[in-house]
Amino acid sequence: MSVGAQASETVHNLLVNTGLIKAEAKKAKAVSISKKRTVKIDKEKTAEAAKAEAKKAKEEAAKAEAEAPVAEVTETPEVVPAENKE
Repeated sequence: MSVGAQASETVHNLLVNTGLIKAEAKKAKAVSISKKRTVKIDKEKTAEAAKAEAKKAKEEAAKAEAEAPVAEVTETPEVVPAENKE
């Protein structure tokens, strides 16, 4: 390494952790995410956000319904059956 060889990101992070080299910035990122996986993660996040928004809207609707003034209930008169004449 003293002659110009470059360490991989994983080896660089190991050397930083042990204190053999000093990192000027943060540790190197050793894992990369493929485009296919990135698209899948974005879709999952979008679905979760939509689900959360739907839940929030449902809760707000329930809250608005609970706060709505209650309609006055009137009693209906009982219907008394007429006696049969024979």
